[in-house]
Amino acid sequence: MKVEGTLELQVPHFGSLAHSSDMTHRHGFTPLSFGFFIPEHPYCKAQPWHTHARFRATGFALDDKPMTSLSIPDDWRDAMLRHKVVGNMQFKLTKCENHEDALHTDPVSIF
Repeated sequence: MKVEGTLELQVPHFGSLAHSSDMTHRHGFTPLSFGFFIPEHPYCKAQPWHTHARFRATGFALDDKPMTSLSIPDDWRDAMLRHKVVGNMQFKLTKCENHEDALHTDPVSIF
């Protein structure tokens, strides 16, 4: 992927029926799953050797509803605790040239 290229993806939340009932879904995701790619995120800071790829979080949505942070809202937490349907997450990530380019520029809060 070229620098400043955009990766847009939709993945099932690990607590959703879409994840657990579709046998083609090998992994479930959380908003934290992509923390290893975002330099400001605690996961990337703690284990930077996982990958050299760095991105800025430029968009995040839950079931197509735009969110301002990578945190799961209370209604989704409640649904997960009651084993109710929780849906899909949409991410938009922009590739950075290096670690420094990704710092302090995320329009989506990582917390």
